Amino acid sequence: MTRYFQLLLLFTVFLFFSERGKAQKKDSIHVGIVNGLVRDSVHNYVMQSATVSIYRAADDHLINFQLTNNFGRFSVTELPIAMKLKAVVTYVGYKPYTHEFIISAESKKVDFKTFNVLRADNQLKEVAIVGRPPMQMNGDTLEVFVDALGLDTNIAVAEDALRKVKAITLWADGKITVNGKQVSSLKVNGKEFFGGDSKVALQNISVTAIEKIQVYQEEKKTDEDPPATMNIVLKKDKQSGFFGKIGGGYGTDDRYATDGMLSKFSTKTQLSVVGSSNNVNKTASDINTLMNYSSFKGEGIDQNYQPDFRGQGLNVFHSAGLTLQHDFLGLTTPQNNRNKILKADYMLVDTRQETIENLSTLVSLTGDQQLLRDNKFTSKNDGISHRSTGSFDYKSENTDFRADYSLRSNSTQGLNTQNQHSINTTTQEESRNQAEQRFDNLQNARNLKAAYASHWMYDKSKKKSLSFNIDYDFNEENGHNNIWRTTDFRSATNPQSDQYFNREYLSDYNRVTHSSRFSTANLLALWMENPRARLEFRNSLSWYQAKGSDLVTDLNDANGQNVVNSFLSNNNTYRTMDARPGLSLSRSFLKNLDNRYRKNLRLNATVETRYFNQRNRSDKAFQRIDRSYNNILPSASIRYDYEQSGVYISSYSISYSTSNGFPGLGQIAPLVDSSNVYFLNLGNPNLKSTYSHELGFNFSRSGVGTNTFNWRMGLKLRNIRNYIADSNNYDALGRNVHYYVNAFGHRALDFNHHLDKAFKLKNHQIQLQLMNFFNYSRNPLFINGEAFLSSNVYSTHSFSLNYSMKDALRLSMTQGLYTYSSSRKNAEGFNNRNWSTNFAAGVNLPRKIYVSSNITYNKSISSFAEPVNFTIWNANVGCRFMKGNNAELKFSALDLLRQNKSVINYSGDNSTSTGTVNVLQQYFMLTLAYFPRKFGK
Repeated sequence: MTRYFQLLLLFTVFLFFSERGKAQKKDSIHVGIVNGLVRDSVHNYVMQSATVSIYRAADDHLINFQLTNNFGRFSVTELPIAMKLKAVVTYVGYKPYTHEFIISAESKKVDFKTFNVLRADNQLKEVAIVGRPPMQMNGDTLEVFVDALGLDTNIAVAEDALRKVKAITLWADGKITVNGKQVSSLKVNGKEFFGGDSKVALQNISVTAIEKIQVYQEEKKTDEDPPATMNIVLKKDKQSGFFGKIGGGYGTDDRYATDGMLSKFSTKTQLSVVGSSNNVNKTASDINTLMNYSSFKGEGIDQNYQPDFRGQGLNVFHSAGLTLQHDFLGLTTPQNNRNKILKADYMLVDTRQETIENLSTLVSLTGDQQLLRDNKFTSKNDGISHRSTGSFDYKSENTDFRADYSLRSNSTQGLNTQNQHSINTTTQEESRNQAEQRFDNLQNARNLKAAYASHWMYDKSKKKSLSFNIDYDFNEENGHNNIWRTTDFRSATNPQSDQYFNREYLSDYNRVTHSSRFSTANLLALWMENPRARLEFRNSLSWYQAKGSDLVTDLNDANGQNVVNSFLSNNNTYRTMDARPGLSLSRSFLKNLDNRYRKNLRLNATVETRYFNQRNRSDKAFQRIDRSYNNILPSASIRYDYEQSGVYISSYSISYSTSNGFPGLGQIAPLVDSSNVYFLNLGNPNLKSTYSHELGFNFSRSGVGTNTFNWRMGLKLRNIRNYIADSNNYDALGRNVHYYVNAFGHRALDFNHHLDKAFKLKNHQIQLQLMNFFNYSRNPLFINGEAFLSSNVYSTHSFSLNYSMKDALRLSMTQGLYTYSSSRKNAEGFNNRNWSTNFAAGVNLPRKIYVSSNITYNKSISSFAEPVNFTIWNANVGCRFMKGNNAELKFSALDLLRQNKSVINYSGDNSTSTGTVNVLQQYFMLTLAYFPRKFGK
């Protein structure tokens, strides 16, 4: 079987290079270029964003197209030479302009100089032009006409249409950019489509149902550049329809996977029913994830949906749910000032998980002393959860209102066992601990949010208004836990330290949070006309209460009766009140020259006062606390934006902010459970609140055009006063008596870097992404009464390179690296490295057959253990059949080398841990799926 897939992979690579050779041969005549300038024939000014389309004159086949830049110029490349062509210039409100030409084989270039276009005369007959322009600017809205893109209407979806437009880039991580500007949301007919996940719309809506795709900016409400929105406009006779999937597969080792979804939509209502059942580590936390599993685009050569071979344990997952959206207005075009939409969804999840974890930990003590701990942990958990969320959105000319709710109920039962062994490498004293825990827990939660925004006109004659926003959030969580735990601690060198516990815990709890936020628009507008500065008032208020009732009993071995543990049994009520009023003053200095540049300098200063009170009432006197804190939290920022029209946008900023944190009850005065033998947290009633200073620098640059270039980086410096540090006190048997202390000396530095680059050349697309994150921190800590400063360096790096040729070929390479190192004076340091290298290839063969394969090489290195290497190799062969590719048969071979592992490799201030967890391993599966779909009546 392995040899078969090696031959299949070699065949795929051979096919790739042969296709490349064919493409080069075919494209050898596409070397021509045309240049020119478009002007208004009457006023003689240049025409920005006019559409220049090049057609083959013989049959009006679209070859290439482009929008003119801010100076009215265009340069269309990759055109055939020695062939009669036709240039068509279109612009809203103007007559189409046509010009036939031939690019000679000698010059391979034509300069049209100037095209003068005429304004349209409504009294004259329209000039009929064969071939609709594929793209145009309609005011500030970019419009792409899908019918003009020459797609395969039998199988193409919205995603395929976007890939045909040079100005639009679909990144590997799902992000969409238009001329370098990121699209913040995607809508269908002006509203969210089945929850707003862009993949649901892009991978299911057929191009035959789409009239056009629009890109526009939302209404500008502040000095900031508003986000971009993409809107798919459906044809008038395609305003309703349905799509879905019914599929299932069975494989070796009794592996199975089934997915189903049926989604129906109209101008007012969207309804979807979904379900999934498998034992191959495919899990989902929401309805949208299940819908993505069942998209018409499917896995194909994209390899978007595969079992989680990196997930810990073996998981059996069953789920079902539905989602509903109803638009009371039934709008088919976006209208920013009108909205009335109701949404609701429900999801049932039934899971079973089995986990076996083997972990070794090295703890560095004072001097050259070290503790070596081995831990084997097994877990079997069963759980059922019910989840429901919903919202109501109402928007009118002067009012915005939104209400959200969520309900959740979880029931879990399980059994956990733990075998621990600890040895002091210097004194050779050792201990063992065996623990078993059964639990039966029930949790219920509900959340309600409401947001109201008003634009109040208080002086209509002078058109003066005042805007304000108010939000309210209510959250409640209650539950009942029943836990049975036995603990058997034994010392080989000190039998007097042996301990045995057999305890039962019954606990009931109720936690409630009320929070509200209020903010105003510019208060200076109350007494000034068109103020250049902005003064805003804001306030947040939060009230939290947690009630708990705990009954703990110990089994008396003499008579077999449970005896109440009077120390751990307790009734407790904890409350906090948090108020944060503040004022924000900002001023913008704007300078711009139309079609040339835009400069904006923005200054902001904010002062916030924070009042925080915490109170606890308990049966235990030492837990009765009443504390108040009062802090002033200033912040300030400077931001400079520069936009070179049609070229790039740059942004520079520097910011300073302060914040504070407060110790909780578990840090101040916890109830200490002696059955946690290896870790006893005593708490510290003298803890003070922390105060943090943060200084940040940020830079970003976004290119505008076809081959987008996006680059951003940031630097953040942080200092925390009264840092809450750990004080660990280990004995010779490895038992730790822990409490928290305030300490000075904490410093931290964060650096992040992100680069995106896209190259588009006719049918070929290359995308490059580079991401880096670096963190340095210096943390104070205490070990056995001695103070230390732990210097920690953490970093993550990823590089990805993706190539695609139409929808026929996809290649990708991804490199990931995680590093962590920790060091302190007079102690051995720890170092961890985790590499992950992935290669993936997919190709669509003739007769609707596709082949895909991916190989991931993993390597983990620790200063404490031997390196661990393993490779995961997966392959798929599939075939789409029936008219419209509505059915799919797929064979999958997963973890072909049977090497899959889940490696644990991490470090802390004074410890490092390595180990493995059981994971899903090799299996083969045959899957059959059917995709019912119809758009229009």
